[in-house]
Parts: sequence; C-alpha cells; structure tokens
Amino acid sequence: MPSGTLYSIQQMADLGCYDDSKSVDVLEALVKICGEGGASEVFFGRVLGQLSLKIIGRKILSERGIILLSDVWRLGRNGLTDLNVAVCAGILEKCVETFIAELEALIVDSLEMRILDEFCTSLVSDQPTHSMNRLLIRVVSTSRVLFTRSIQIFAKYLLDFDWNYNLIYFYQSFVSSVLNSAPDPIFLYPNTSQSLVSLLLTHRDINKLGMGDQVVKVVRDMFNLKDFDVKMVLLQFPEFVEEL
Repeated sequence: MPSGTLYSIQQMADLGCYDDSKSVDVLEALVKICGEGGASEVFFGRVLGQLSLKIIGRKILSERGIILLSDVWRLGRNGLTDLNVAVCAGILEKCVETFIAELEALIVDSLEMRILDEFCTSLVSDQPTHSMNRLLIRVVSTSRVLFTRSIQIFAKYLLDFDWNYNLIYFYQSFVSSVLNSAPDPIFLYPNTSQSLVSLLLTHRDINKLGMGDQVVKVVRDMFNLKDFDVKMVLLQFPEFVEEL
C-alpha cells in the first residue's frame, strides 16, 4: 500500500480519536479497509488499536460500536491485523456476547477433539493433539473480568453436562494455560478466592518436596470444600484434588 494511502489512513484514525462524533464511522471504514488486506498487520493493529481504545473508554457504547469492536477482534483472531493484547482484552470485556461465543466454541471444539483423540488412539499409537486459541488464552490471562467470566461459563457447562469428565479435563487445561501465561495469576481471582488460590499455588510448589499434605490440612480447616465456588477453584488444581 502506497505511503500516501497509509498517511491518509493514519489521518482518519487520528480524526476518529479526536472527534467522538466520527469515531464509530471511522472505525467502520478502517475495519473494511483492513479486511480487504494490502497493508501491514502491524500498521493496522496500531491504528485500529488506538481507535478501539478510544471507543472502549466511552461510558455508553452503541450497539453499532459493539458490533464493530467485535469485528476488530475477529480481524486480530484471524491474523489480518496484529492487535495489542490489552486492546483485545478491552474489546472482549465490552463485547460480552462475542467473548461468550468464542469461549463456548472453544469448549465445543475441545470436546469434539477429545472424542476424536480417544477414537484415533484406539487405532494408532500416536495420540493426536489440538491447540487452544492461543490469542484468547493470552488475552484472558491479562484480565480478571474475562477470567471470572470464563469460570462462570465453564460452571454452567459443567452443571449442564453433569460434570462430564472430558469437560473437567478441558477446564483444567484451559485454566492451567491461562495461569501459566498470566504475569500475576493470583490477580485474576476475586479477593474472596485469593487466599485459597495462594495456598493451592503453594501446594503445587512444595508438593515436590513431599510436604503437600500440610497445605491440604490447612485448606480443609479453612474452607468449606462443599461450597460451589470453592469447588470450582479446587478443580483447577487436579494434583491437589488427588490428595483430598
């Protein structure tokens, strides 16, 4: 794409950032241009990110704005633009239905792949694997809002599917991937759960030294293991659950 065109696109983005009345119109135009290709992913990631953050910051967001922000997320998810993780997190925090749809699709795909894996394992020695949506994992790992929402979605599915073993397995895999990507895993949890999570993370470390039973005793004494929220957290740490 010629440098003059890139300059014009940057001017459009700047206009949308400075004039609230034009920001959604400009975002729609930029989404269309980006979808057609022809410019660098990094360049479009920057201009779309600038404008998306501007729109996300509004107290009231129109339905059209939400739809366009969802389109920006899909451009990033599909590799058509290189979006900053913070921008993606801001978009998915605002676009609740889009986030729910993304995670539910991931859950359904994982269950289908798990069934396929088990079938293929019975035929061949090498078990096939599938990868999660790595961008979604990285985004959730930076946002308490999205992590909490993820647990709520998994909780609904676990109840609906009567604590299906494969679903529990994927729940544990998903949370493990998020926590491993998170700069500060404890930050992802609400204040009411942080003391429990701190103990569970400690158990994971000191269990290698053969002292995990001490943490198990503390958790049993301090928390109601029958409480649903406690159970959802405990399930995230299968090594701990095995010692209960």
